[in-house]
Amino acid sequence: MLPETILLVDDDAKMKTIVAEVLRHEGFTILTAMNGHDAANIFFQNHVDLVLLDIGLPDIDGLDLLKQFLQQKPQIPVIIISGFATIDRAVQATKLGAYDFIEKPLDPKRVLVTMKNALEKGKLERSQLMLVEDMMTRYGIVGVSDVMRKLCTSVARIARLEIPVLITGENGTGKELMARMIHNFSGLPTLVCINCAAIPQELIESELFGHHKGSFTGAVMEKTGKFEAADGGTLFLDEIGDMSHGTQAKILRALEGKEITKVGGTTSTTVNVRILAATNKNLPEEIRQSRFREDLYYRLRGVTLHIPSLRERRSDIPPLAEHFLSTFCRERGIPLKRLTGDALETLQQQEWRGNVRELKHCIENLAIFSDDETIDHLAVLTLLQSLSGTSAPLNTQHTGSSLHHSTLSFEKALIQKVLTETEGNITRAAEKLRIDRATLSKKIKRLGIKSNNSEP
Repeated sequence: MLPETILLVDDDAKMKTIVAEVLRHEGFTILTAMNGHDAANIFFQNHVDLVLLDIGLPDIDGLDLLKQFLQQKPQIPVIIISGFATIDRAVQATKLGAYDFIEKPLDPKRVLVTMKNALEKGKLERSQLMLVEDMMTRYGIVGVSDVMRKLCTSVARIARLEIPVLITGENGTGKELMARMIHNFSGLPTLVCINCAAIPQELIESELFGHHKGSFTGAVMEKTGKFEAADGGTLFLDEIGDMSHGTQAKILRALEGKEITKVGGTTSTTVNVRILAATNKNLPEEIRQSRFREDLYYRLRGVTLHIPSLRERRSDIPPLAEHFLSTFCRERGIPLKRLTGDALETLQQQEWRGNVRELKHCIENLAIFSDDETIDHLAVLTLLQSLSGTSAPLNTQHTGSSLHHSTLSFEKALIQKVLTETEGNITRAAEKLRIDRATLSKKIKRLGIKSNNSEP
């Protein structure tokens, strides 16, 4: 096992030498710097396990350097070395995220104990980070935002605890995907899903608990319910907020007693299931309006995970868009296409009321109807305008030809408008449309636009 590497940053040459020698004697590899510029170069160009940082540096404010370190590599612990005159700044550094601070003159024993504790914490955090990265890759969760990484970290912590989990969030945010990830990391053998909003209320009890043959009209054979099918595993109740009070009461009894009774039956069957539930509704408000049982709410809410909307994590839109585009092109045998920076910026500015699901449908439409390998922001704008009259994502199998015609009409009208404003000057029109001149010329030719070119 390789020795751990410590970056020691201190402009006091004598102090730096003494501390470095003590740490080398303890088996650490030591990298040293006497100013912030050298420290940053070493930190970003080498493997470092821990930083000992004197914030009183001659060239860079130590707090600014700390922020750089934590922003780029938050899993690397930083211990602040502070003289008496900088104690207040050392306290401020810990609030910014430094592991701890040690006052000069340094006590070697305290330095070593603090370092070992920080290194152990760093190992745990790096291990957890690797697990989260693996989870996100394995289940296609694309995102760079802190909130999504924290959410996946929470999943890693609770997956094996077998406590109930309530997943909340708007439609299209990925609640079912999150539930599947929790189950797959739980180690439980079976996952059974039921969408409570998609089943008529008169049939949902039969779906959940099963029924005996002849127990009601249409019950022509014995049926096993979802609870029994999930015995020993996970039961995912999607859109739990859409169930009737009567069904809620029966689910509560099943969870409290770990027993179910089939419709038309008189004997109970013992079941042991881990419950994951999801809803797009505000259940506390539903409780206030007497539409949801408070006792069931607390039974389901062992842990609550809230998936934020795309509007709350706009930094995830570009990587999601690129992921959906490359995946769709590859799976459908379409030549690979790419989104320009302006196109990604345009996508990032949209509200996406349908969240990830709506963005995915939009990208798929762009892949289908874009005639160029490069999808620019003009193509995005015209498609969004074409879709603006629809309240739900389009099914391209049925609306393809009309949508394509509508998209071309919007694009043609927009280009004609800008050409009129620029008196036919293609270069100026391209600048206003934020595309290059060659691309605009191709679009003008393809769309059959007559241009009174005023350029010399």
